[in-house]
Amino acid sequence: MEAGRSHVHREYARVFQALATNGIAFCLVRPAEKLTALEKDLDLLVDPGRQKEALAALREIGFEILRTEFHNPRKIVMGRWTKTGFVLLDIHFALVCQGFEYLQTDAALARRIAINGIPQLGPADMAVVLVFHDLLGKDHLQPKHRPHIEQMLPSLAGSATERDLVRLGIAKYMPQTVEQIAPLYADPSAALRLARSIRRKLLWGHPRILARRLLMRGKLLVSQPTKGVSICFLGPDGSGKSTAIEEFSRLVREELNWGHSVHYMGPWGHHHFPRFMHFASEPVPERFSDMVSERRRLCDQLHGRESPSIFRALGYEWRRRRGPLTVEEEELRQFQRGTVWSWIAFRFVRAHLRYWFYLVALSFELWWRYAKVWRAKRHGHLVIMDRYIYDFMSGAMHGIRSGYRAIRSLMCALYPRPDRIFLLHADPEIIAARKSDLDLETLKKIQALYASMGDRWNMISISTEVPPDEVVRGIVDRDFDWLVEKRRA
Repeated sequence: MEAGRSHVHREYARVFQALATNGIAFCLVRPAEKLTALEKDLDLLVDPGRQKEALAALREIGFEILRTEFHNPRKIVMGRWTKTGFVLLDIHFALVCQGFEYLQTDAALARRIAINGIPQLGPADMAVVLVFHDLLGKDHLQPKHRPHIEQMLPSLAGSATERDLVRLGIAKYMPQTVEQIAPLYADPSAALRLARSIRRKLLWGHPRILARRLLMRGKLLVSQPTKGVSICFLGPDGSGKSTAIEEFSRLVREELNWGHSVHYMGPWGHHHFPRFMHFASEPVPERFSDMVSERRRLCDQLHGRESPSIFRALGYEWRRRRGPLTVEEEELRQFQRGTVWSWIAFRFVRAHLRYWFYLVALSFELWWRYAKVWRAKRHGHLVIMDRYIYDFMSGAMHGIRSGYRAIRSLMCALYPRPDRIFLLHADPEIIAARKSDLDLETLKKIQALYASMGDRWNMISISTEVPPDEVVRGIVDRDFDWLVEKRRA
């Protein structure tokens, strides 16, 4: 059957032409008078005896297998990324839903018809498919299918399709008239009870279906239909990470129709254990000489003041905890804190001890977050990560800290690496316009640091000086085949 060009999108026309050229019988599993625009997915019933030839023909025109029939018997999902959007095909080699076969495939293909050049199931077969697919797969009847079901139901009485249902022993569960179908829409619980009755009849009346269901359940216990993939977006503040992640998430959800989740993985904020992180977040002096310089500044500012012992400084600290000090006492307390040598040494050691505690708490925090990422990947999700532990190499969110660089580098090396890292960058002046709290010189230093990290961890550099949709579509254009291969179980 050759589809009329005026009623079929060019991508679907290529699919129909590829199958027809190889002499493979096929038809739509959902009613459609025209296919002028890309659907979320297109369900096709294909001759089961020509499965290998059908898959080879679709591969020749650019389609790749996204999910096999390993967990969903007799169904393979194929997709192709184009400039106009994502083309998704659900290829059925039997009329099966969750392991329940409810109609003979060869007989249904023999009764197919053409509407506007588009091959489709016959009206009686289409009514059965819509009813049983909804009941077995969703436990209710979808309102969007109701007009088609009511239009096609009258053709079921006395048809070959009805005789096939009698042979399977499920004819009595199929509504025959519009009056019989209406209560199932009005009362969802009635549709649920009918779905359970159909499952029991198919399971215990047909050992082959029971064996298929048990095998399918067993496979789901040990593995998932797709492998999880982790993608990370890195870059300085203002580089467009949040906008790119939001657009990428929308594209994955609405066009690719893949299961995904978004996780914040940066070391700054969004902590699961805020009390510990707040307690340990005191800045660390980079050098002891910095504190000595501060002492000299205070001595110059308050020249002539007495430099007391540490015991007097501790006394002021104790009095301050019990009640407010006078202005003069508070000024003297600050002077003593910054000028007594033993007090400076005490503060220096305390700050470094607190920072070590901070490193331990941050490590626990980040590994706790990765446990959630691992669980999402275990369920076959495409995991999109906002920031990563590599941001910690800068030492601060809006600046650069040189201390403890070796320790931070070791933490990054020990942490699991994402499957793909996209390093977003833009002209520093553009970032400064987006984030007014960042000065230009600091931005240039931060971008240079991220560039060095990109070389170390093989990050893919992406410019965000173009609109977000162009950024994301550029990523998918380049890495779609890699994504498909990584997700394939």
